[in-house]
Parts: sequence; structure tokens; C-alpha cells
Amino acid sequence: MKNLELFKLIETSPEVGIDANYKHDKVILEGELVRQNQKLIDLITTAETILSNKSYSADALETTLSEIKKVLGVSGMNFSCFAQFLHTLNLTFRDVIEADDAGFLIHILKEYIKNRHQLYKHYGYSPIVLQVGYDSYSNRRLGVAGLNKIKAQLLENGVDYIIFPDKADKDEFNKLLRDNKIKFKFRDDHNNKYPDVCFKIGDEIFICEHKHITGRGGSQDKQILETIDFIKYGEKKVHYVSYMDGLAVNDFVLGATAKTKTQYENIVKHLKEFPNNYFVNTGGFDELLKYFKSRI
Repeated sequence: MKNLELFKLIETSPEVGIDANYKHDKVILEGELVRQNQKLIDLITTAETILSNKSYSADALETTLSEIKKVLGVSGMNFSCFAQFLHTLNLTFRDVIEADDAGFLIHILKEYIKNRHQLYKHYGYSPIVLQVGYDSYSNRRLGVAGLNKIKAQLLENGVDYIIFPDKADKDEFNKLLRDNKIKFKFRDDHNNKYPDVCFKIGDEIFICEHKHITGRGGSQDKQILETIDFIKYGEKKVHYVSYMDGLAVNDFVLGATAKTKTQYENIVKHLKEFPNNYFVNTGGFDELLKYFKSRI
């Protein structure tokens, strides 16, 4: 199957709005987490009372700080109101739970009590913030989800040689390159970057770069350019595959915006220059696998 035919599947078989492979709708609100969240709120109120007394008990404060750190160590507490407030101080959750300096925690508590605790008490704390916080971090789990999706597609199509060079399989990938005299110049031109996945179908070797992109902007455009660059290297012994899913890939059709028109033209140019290479979306990747499996 010609690479341009697979590329055109982006138009006839576009990406869907919600890809089940990237859903992270787990509910984390459960009894123990909710109880620990309320305990943290109560402990902060206790700290507020202690610190407001000029002749406060050092022992009482030490006990309260110890209990606060213990509660913060409970899984899921990084989504609490207190943990989210740390971003406003340019601090991370880890900075706090790993700190041994009591004075450091006291300073943070004073900031939180003054700027948030009184406010939240007035309007009413809610454990819902834990779920909201968890949901807001869902996009940080996309990398693993993307690799799991690719692996599932490969296994469904009967591919049994699969390695992930950018994770744990660097040595095996480098051996594959040496044994087959593959240059893989992309790595030299992109700060020693390894590809996401490498697989074999029969004697055919495929080196694949994957990107899940749903929007446009500075960082997304950089990722798109990297994906386009990936197929501008041609070698007879290997297929370079750029696999892009997410709604942004649907823009790569004839007659799109000026920016995507240029990107579209560059993709077509590289595919024409290197017939062994492919630029595909989800549907195109499946068709690519089926085609090469049928040739064995």
C-alpha cells in the first residue's frame, strides 16, 4: 500500500472526539481519603489557633505539624486545597512533604491560613476539590496511555516483536541498529532522542514516533514539527513511521489553514521522497499493520 494512500485516511477516517484509550475518569472520592482531607482541614484550624496565641505551646505545635505531615503522606492528598495552594508559592508538594525544617512548614501554614484557609472556611470546604484536582492532572498521564494504545494495536494485529527504545529497551534498539546497519540520523539531529516504539513484521523493521496532540500552540506546534521531521530520513532497510492521533491531526487535509497547509505539503513532500516512510493516524496505523501482515 502506498504511503500517500495511508496518509489520506486522515481525511476519510479522522480521529474521534473522545478516544477511549486516553480516558482517565477514575473516581478517587472514597471514605478514607475524604476523612483524611477533613482531618487536614481540622489540623490546619488547630495550627491556626496555636499560632494566634503569642505564648503558644511548642509541644502542641510540634505534634500538630507532625500530624499534618502524616496526613499529607496519604495517597490523593496532593489534590487537596492546601497542596494546590503550594503552586502559588512556587513550591511543589514534594518540597513540603520531604522538608525536615519545621520553620519552613510553619511559614507555609501561615501563608495558607492568611490567604486561603479563612476564605475556604467562610464559603465552605468541600472534598470535591480532590476529584477536581485529580481530573485536572489527567493530561499528564497521556504518554503511558499512548504507548499502551500502540502496544494493543500491534498485538491485535499479531505483531510479536515490539520494543520501546525511549523507555527500557535502549540497548536492544541499539543492537538492532548495529546488526542491520541502520543509521537513524534523526537521533543525531534531535538531542539523542530515542523513538517511542520499534517493531518488526516479518523481515520489515519499523521505527515509530508517536504524538497525541489535541490542540494548537507553542509546545504542540513543536511536537508536530518533530513528527514531520521524523519521516524526512530515508533508509532502505527500515520504515520510519510518524503516528499522530488526537484531534489536531484532522487538520492535515488539503485546504486547511495556511500553517497546516505548509505542514501538509511538507508531509506529502517527505512521503514522495521516501516511499518506505509513513505518516498515519489511528485508522492509518491499523491499515499499515494489516497490509504488512498480509504480505507474510
